[in-house]
Amino acid sequence: MLELVKLFLTNGISELFFPSNSHAALGLSKFANYPLRTEHNMVFISYDQDEDIFKIYFYRGKKNDWLFKKETTVVEDKDINRIKYWLNLI
Repeated sequence: MLELVKLFLTNGISELFFPSNSHAALGLSKFANYPLRTEHNMVFISYDQDEDIFKIYFYRGKKNDWLFKKETTVVEDKDINRIKYWLNLI
């Protein structure tokens, strides 16, 4: 997970979106504060140590549903671009 945070720093995503976290996942949103953060698109990223994979969840706030999930061993530029695209949809 630390490598993922470093990737976000070098990729500029940390300058564009606001993080939130829980014990299970890192959340990203265009909004710094609740309730706006949960009323709009978010991305949640968790790391499954047993499977050695990142799980990326795309959340649609206005409809309160999860559209899809991506599982990957390495978060790549195409994943970062998908996250940026999703979070910029308002």
